Amino acid sequence: MRIEAAASVKTPGLEGLLSACRAHDGYAFLELASSLNAHKDMGSLFLAGEGDRLLGALYVFAPRKDEAEIGGLVLPESRRQGVFAAMLRAAEEELCRYGYRDELLVVDSRSAGGKSLASRLGAGHEYTEYAMRYAGLAPVRAPGGPELALERLGIDRLEALVELRSCEFGDSREETEDFERATFASCDRRSYGAFLGGRLVGACSLGYDGRKVSINGLVVDKASRGRGIGQALLGMVLAMLHAEGLEIELDVNSLNANAYHIYRKAGFETISAREYYRRRL
Repeated sequence: MRIEAAASVKTPGLEGLLSACRAHDGYAFLELASSLNAHKDMGSLFLAGEGDRLLGALYVFAPRKDEAEIGGLVLPESRRQGVFAAMLRAAEEELCRYGYRDELLVVDSRSAGGKSLASRLGAGHEYTEYAMRYAGLAPVRAPGGPELALERLGIDRLEALVELRSCEFGDSREETEDFERATFASCDRRSYGAFLGGRLVGACSLGYDGRKVSINGLVVDKASRGRGIGQALLGMVLAMLHAEGLEIELDVNSLNANAYHIYRKAGFETISAREYYRRRL
């Protein structure tokens, strides 16, 4: 069996692997957003092959410098043969070269085998992330809400955006700035801000994939909470995307019950769940 780091996500056999797993399991997922990784030169896609046949693929999503998310797929007929373990060893060697301390194994909640593997590796369940899809009607701004202005953010707003996100999410300013710069540089991502009286009080980023768009990292300035700003920002973004005829999705952490409730109330429905298991490298 051959293990190698892929130079590109456009790897022969990758679509076939996804299709085979989807047909067998009813689901298949690979996070291939390596452009957002903190270390651009670090390997992020590891492949297991035999001859010209692709047996499995493992991804590393690491926008932070202290922990990395890891998930993978193995052909149904090649499972329980050490394929995933071999890819994981290669990925962990790469992560250790860059000083990572923790990994989060990402497991679809429907995968009994994935959960069993995480347990055997000594990883502990940390949280569940729910993938949600907008199924509501065209949003209408509620009367009496805050008079927000929605603006697509450019690099000139970087400092204010970094200040907002680093304070609310607890990441360092350096990591936050690196991530936001990568977002601005990506042709598939856009950032939007909510302004109240000319001050940035909320923000979110959008990730585009064909006719699908995901809402990510919606945040409200702590001093401005309790005034309906989060719901108003979400409503304006939904109205904009709904008018464009896009399929709207987002992910929400199970530890953030308030956000989950807001999204449900806004018209989102849960379509899948992924469980995250922490393991020290």
